[in-house]
Amino acid sequence: MDAPGSLCWTELYTTDAAAAKEFYGGLFGWRFGDMALPGGGGAYALITPAGLPEERMHGGLMELPAEHLTLAQGRPYWHPVFAVADCDAAVAAVTGNGGRVQMGPQDAEGVGRLAVCLDPANADFVVLTPVRG
Repeated sequence: MDAPGSLCWTELYTTDAAAAKEFYGGLFGWRFGDMALPGGGGAYALITPAGLPEERMHGGLMELPAEHLTLAQGRPYWHPVFAVADCDAAVAAVTGNGGRVQMGPQDAEGVGRLAVCLDPANADFVVLTPVRG
């Protein structure tokens, strides 16, 4: 955890954010803090595990219409983010091992350098070199 090669963030893309919050809140005791997306693009809920302070949040939840969930044929899915020491080197390793890049690498202000990738079976994931704070 908290090191290159580890899972550092997860996002749930779902067609029903309220139902997902109720389910995961009831199952794991997760707490959700909504924040408005720029330009009136809806809300993004930050996920904090039960018993931990907000600074240990581990993911987000976003409601999207089914037509925006094309990789999962319109069904909700988890989108994992893996920390890497060098995003560009990780992208080279992805493509060198039969994966593809959907977006990036690019810099995201306040977040780090990231790329959205697909493994050989088309499962998506992100590689991220986080900003050091």
